[in-house]
Amino acid sequence: RFEQAHEWISQCSNLFILGYGFDQTNNSLLRLRDAVWNHKPKNVYLTNFKLKDSITKAAGMALVGNEAAFQNKVGACSLGLNKFHIASCNVPDALKEFGIRN
Repeated sequence: RFEQAHEWISQCSNLFILGYGFDQTNNSLLRLRDAVWNHKPKNVYLTNFKLKDSITKAAGMALVGNEAAFQNKVGACSLGLNKFHIASCNVPDALKEFGIRN
């Protein structure tokens, strides 16, 4: 299952990570950083409700390998070939912010 999920993440152009706590075990099983960086460029959309510091650091480690990568960042930021879109609201509002839902 995790291999299939890794492959889907690797091949996508738009990746939505909504309400995910960036648990290290799950990140490792998915090989999340490898899936995001070692394949085609992506738009990565993620939520961090109220910019919780532990999620900010965990997301930075999981996606970039640097816990400070998303410190004080909301909105869009480009890192390498990837563009990260970060919303600090709940998932339904984030989908609106990302232009996915009215």
